[in-house]
Amino acid sequence: MIRGQDATEFNNKVHAFTLMFPDWVDADDANIFPTVPPPEVRPAGQTRPVRAGLPICQVCQDALEYFAYYVENAGNKSSHNKDSENKDSTDRDSDPGEAGLQSIVIHHRDLHSFMKTWNSGCHLCAYLGTWLSTLGIPQEEFESFLSDHKIELCWLESAGKLDAEAEPGRLRMNFAIINKGHERTSQSYYNFLRIQLWPKSICSELFSLHSEIPSGNPSETPSGTPSQGPSSSASQVQRWESELPERKKPTESDDGERRQDDGQQSHEEDVEKGDERDDEDDQNEHERERESEDEEEGELEDEEEEEGGEEYDEGKEERGATPKKVRLYQANTGSNASRELALRWLSRCQRNEDGKHAQCSAHGGSSWLPTRLIDVTYALETSQVRLVSPTRSPDAFTSDKNYITLSHCWGEWGPRGIPSLKCDNEESRYQQGVSMDAIPQTFKDAITIAGWFEVRWLWIDSLCIVQDSGEDWNREALLMCQVYKHALLNIAADYAFDAREGCFHERNPLVIVPISLTFPGIGEIWHATIDARSMFRWTVNAPLLQRAWVHQERHLARRVLHFSKKEIVWECCAEGPYFASETFPNGAPLKRLFDGKPKMQTHGSLDAKGKSGQKLHRLWDGLCETYSEKQLSKKEDKLIALSGLRKEFEDLFPGDTCLAGHWRSRLPSSLLWTTKENQSDESSTKMLSIAPSWSWASVDGPVELFRRFETRTIQCVSALTDVLELLKQEHVREHSPNIKLEISGFLRQVTVKDNHAEDTLFPPVYNNKQELIMEDSKDRLSGISIQAPFFVEHDLDTKSETVHAYLLFVEYCRPEPESQSSLRGLLLRPSDEENTFERIGTLRIEGKHTVMARYKLKQEVEAREKAWISLQDTLRRSWVVPRKPEDGDEGGETGTTDDNQPSIRPADPMALYDLDDPVDEGRYERLVPQTIRLV
Repeated sequence: MIRGQDATEFNNKVHAFTLMFPDWVDADDANIFPTVPPPEVRPAGQTRPVRAGLPICQVCQDALEYFAYYVENAGNKSSHNKDSENKDSTDRDSDPGEAGLQSIVIHHRDLHSFMKTWNSGCHLCAYLGTWLSTLGIPQEEFESFLSDHKIELCWLESAGKLDAEAEPGRLRMNFAIINKGHERTSQSYYNFLRIQLWPKSICSELFSLHSEIPSGNPSETPSGTPSQGPSSSASQVQRWESELPERKKPTESDDGERRQDDGQQSHEEDVEKGDERDDEDDQNEHERERESEDEEEGELEDEEEEEGGEEYDEGKEERGATPKKVRLYQANTGSNASRELALRWLSRCQRNEDGKHAQCSAHGGSSWLPTRLIDVTYALETSQVRLVSPTRSPDAFTSDKNYITLSHCWGEWGPRGIPSLKCDNEESRYQQGVSMDAIPQTFKDAITIAGWFEVRWLWIDSLCIVQDSGEDWNREALLMCQVYKHALLNIAADYAFDAREGCFHERNPLVIVPISLTFPGIGEIWHATIDARSMFRWTVNAPLLQRAWVHQERHLARRVLHFSKKEIVWECCAEGPYFASETFPNGAPLKRLFDGKPKMQTHGSLDAKGKSGQKLHRLWDGLCETYSEKQLSKKEDKLIALSGLRKEFEDLFPGDTCLAGHWRSRLPSSLLWTTKENQSDESSTKMLSIAPSWSWASVDGPVELFRRFETRTIQCVSALTDVLELLKQEHVREHSPNIKLEISGFLRQVTVKDNHAEDTLFPPVYNNKQELIMEDSKDRLSGISIQAPFFVEHDLDTKSETVHAYLLFVEYCRPEPESQSSLRGLLLRPSDEENTFERIGTLRIEGKHTVMARYKLKQEVEAREKAWISLQDTLRRSWVVPRKPEDGDEGGETGTTDDNQPSIRPADPMALYDLDDPVDEGRYERLVPQTIRLV
């Protein structure tokens, strides 16, 4: 991050910084921090006309016209610079010519002016307002927030290469807010929305379900155009704004540079004349396009009109041309338009139109059914929600076995408010059912959605599992994998904190209609949409997707129909990965979908034959890491809520078994998991008693599973075979807090001192300031790297903290003769039982210190420092080439066979010394392995 004086010093040298994301997908996938602010008044003439399909306000028009000017002229920079080489430096500095163009412009000088243009129906402001409303500004601070902040529009210089041959969707415009009273730093400059530009000539198929958007003068509001301000129920900002005092109409100083009335009128006349010519040229082609629309599209428009969908004609009387009609989506995600899209997506998936949906129908022919199901047809006809059991009423399922599932948040209200299935009402639910009036809105909406697809059966956990029967709950919990895997699709009520809020949401329909922009200087129509990171930000914030149970529900389901706040989104198992939304009805070639965490099936066939075991294990690790970030109401469910995914992967790993989240073939290396680096206080991470300390599932917080990056790694710990028999027992896999892992390896008693400085830029536990003392030799190792869960009794995030522990070596790596070796191990502390230990963290030793960790100096040796240097020189010269890695090995570590077979067979831990030449046994001694138990 650029801070304070650092930014000031750079301002005269660097115009803008590109702040790349750790997982960036292309050169334009970045936030931008322009160190030099845009001018308050732009030089005259720096403008080019821009036409928008739907109305935009004058402020947006001004900003986009400068962007158009930049795009049209930025390509001349190099020639201008060359011509300017003969000028003296003073002339160049004062010349505001093409070489001095800034890729930034003021958009709104304060947010009060923005609120007014947003409410006026500006298409671009509708985009901005929707994302500004997600900032979560407290209501009591909102008035000052509006006055103190302004919006700037900025872009990368690559926008100067805007042309139809550009990679589709790569070019972006960034909108940022900055506090006008604060120093201009990267910390005070927040890119809250990024918009992608798609050339229509290349990507028109992306928006084929959107009606043709007119190319008219955006400064004029078409006759009959409805105001498309934000929905009151969907917009937090508008509710706040309604409580603010009236403000005067923005003046020139409020809203930026304005043209004089006569100049504006002349410009509008020129653009309108150009529009007439464009429309006359395109009229015949447009008529042919409308006549060729299929019957299904026509039916959709008829339904929208019946339900109150909006459309308008652009200036038929004024322009004398056949009007272009724009079908705007309706202001609710439960509309007929949304329903028809969902039906199309399912049909497209079932037909496997592009050949990528084979996995979506992998279980379609199965006859498997859940224990209980809700009769949707009966509910819609009688308003009674009745249960039907396939075992009690098999005849009801002879012709239709399709069913739909629902994922929803229980919330604090759920356990006491949902009319759950109980032991004392189960029989009545089969007979009479429960009134629709008694069930919460989310359940009602789910029944409505199932009716969309004409599916008779619906599964909802609280209505189909006996909630006060431990026997029934445990049995049904183990069937979750089957319930979601065999469903036709899963309904996800993403933005409902509990079942009272429903699936459907009011929304401003403008935010899912691409912004059509025409840049006459380029001669191309572009569609502007939010970029992938902004588009899928809801997957991070949605209440439903924070829940641990829903994590496996989403990945196990063949298809998921998401109901977000602003649109419905389709997700299925198609390779790609694949998605569709109301913004992109046909999907889009976005490089980062669902915040980089798409459904597991989209990575390719989940088949051990078609995918290496190593890749499948990486997939498992990623699923577990994401799962560790989720929330559970009952912490004891942590391993049970993952059991469905575990069973799915057991089929992919024949001969392998999972224990407390760890696969047999990846032990003991997988014991080197760590807590996430952003965990910095004891309250954020704590230990759970539902899993052994050596399992990542014992931590209530985000974890990172171990991934080996080095080659030629030696495993220096082994597990005894008798413990592996426990892995075959179902109850052990599900409930394993007391399982002991018996292993053989090298153990040294150590003392860890954390001598970090208070002014370090990194969390203390990562600052390489720790000192390790070998208690059996008193040798001191400095600069080691320790990562410990912050729930440990001896918290390393405390100045001058001393931790007494034991170090168990797990892996030793020495890739090349002259390369730096490394040694990874576990930090342990004794438990109550003899020779039994708990895991409290991990430790990594690098370079010369690995020698001091693996060897001991005999007591009679004098000049200990020289002795260590001599041994280090000896071992540096000696190097034995380990065996060549075989296919499927993770670096070819000793003890690994194939992808899915155990690497923890009883092996001699003395392999730790396989790369060493013999040493002087009169001065040095090797360690002796011990057998211990981890709990």
